[in-house]
Amino acid sequence: MPYLSYISILAVIASFCSGPGGIPFVLTGELFEQSYRPAAFMIAGTVNWLANFAVGLLFPFIQETLQSFAFLVFVVVCVLGAIYLFVVLPETKNKTFMDISKSFAKINKIPAPLPSNEMELVLSSKPDMNGIVQDIAKMESSF
Repeated sequence: MPYLSYISILAVIASFCSGPGGIPFVLTGELFEQSYRPAAFMIAGTVNWLANFAVGLLFPFIQETLQSFAFLVFVVVCVLGAIYLFVVLPETKNKTFMDISKSFAKINKIPAPLPSNEMELVLSSKPDMNGIVQDIAKMESSF
């Protein structure tokens, strides 16, 4: 029986990693421009591991309380997450990063970034005597 338990745990981990385990990393690479991608990967990975840690700690208590209905909690969380993602995330199929940024700007009711001015701002910024660019805010870009 201990060997069966060990094999079952490994099977669950392997199926999770090859299935929904990679979703935070796929979404992060698809939704964020290159300049913001490292920070987004860090946040997505941290939230993913914290959520896995919380589930690992809380599941024994949930199972003790709800017994055979313990997985209904996860069904509710998954349904609410799917509804949230369907409502909040824009469609990204066949869209560029700038199109996705414009979609997010429209959802959040903020001015959309102007890609035509971005390259001009980067090329027109000149370093001072120490080699430091004066207006670092202009240097953030999506390339």
